[in-house]
Amino acid sequence: MTASIHTSRRAFSLIEILMVIVIMGVLAAVVVPGIGALDAQRQDAAIEEIKRSLRFARGSAMATGAPTGVQIQTSSGVVFDAVRIDPDTLALDGVPGPLGEDFPTRYLSSEFPGITLASVTNGDGSATTDETIWFKFDGTPHTRNGSGVFTSDNASDCAIEVDYAGGTRTIVVHAFTGFVDEL
Repeated sequence: MTASIHTSRRAFSLIEILMVIVIMGVLAAVVVPGIGALDAQRQDAAIEEIKRSLRFARGSAMATGAPTGVQIQTSSGVVFDAVRIDPDTLALDGVPGPLGEDFPTRYLSSEFPGITLASVTNGDGSATTDETIWFKFDGTPHTRNGSGVFTSDNASDCAIEVDYAGGTRTIVVHAFTGFVDEL
């Protein structure tokens, strides 16, 4: 009788090891640059979200005739909240969204990690990190005091400086038109 001989392979050949190293190198070359692009996309999305909130408030003021603003708070992260002056009670109130519910408060520091506000400059020249940017019925920005009473039309542009790992970007609300733009 003939005995069958089984040879077992106990090691990888040099060619197999080299192929694995080449494949890992190609994957690393493709994946690592993509991680940086993801951060850039997150930062772009945060900037667009801030501009969208400002445009929503401006559009709501023009549609309803009620003074509407974006309240920016940084005491517990970066928080954006749309507010308006209720025409009946003259009190601060939430802004109804398209389906009637209040426009949601946005917590940008948790939605977009690494994003911080360097400063918010209102149209009267005051620069803080907690501010409300207000819009009138015609979409132009103006200034109100802490209790929501009108103080003046904006003489200069509002600016929001957003810091992130790669630098600073500035969002501007133009004084005479209310147009929201980025420098």
